[in-house]
Amino acid sequence: MTQSFIEVSGLVKSFGGKHVLKGVDLNVEEGESLVLIGTSGSGKTLLLKCILGLIPLDRGKVIVGGEDTARYRGESVTPLSPARGCCFSAPGCSTA
Repeated sequence: MTQSFIEVSGLVKSFGGKHVLKGVDLNVEEGESLVLIGTSGSGKTLLLKCILGLIPLDRGKVIVGGEDTARYRGESVTPLSPARGCCFSAPGCSTA
């Protein structure tokens, strides 16, 4: 069995009493494209920030390129840094 490039398992993230991500599981193979679609506030950007290691997880695991991202919590530069990049849009920028 081959390992996915991005593996998310049991990801949970809450803010106060509001559960935003509840047990998210996701596998993305190397070279695969993925689109996240959902309403505003549904957790799309939060999921990406958790995968990129920008926000700590409450529970669960994120593995990118075979590396458990929990190893690098609190570090601004990691071995994964050159491979990651993200540009977050301003709220409402895609509305007609």
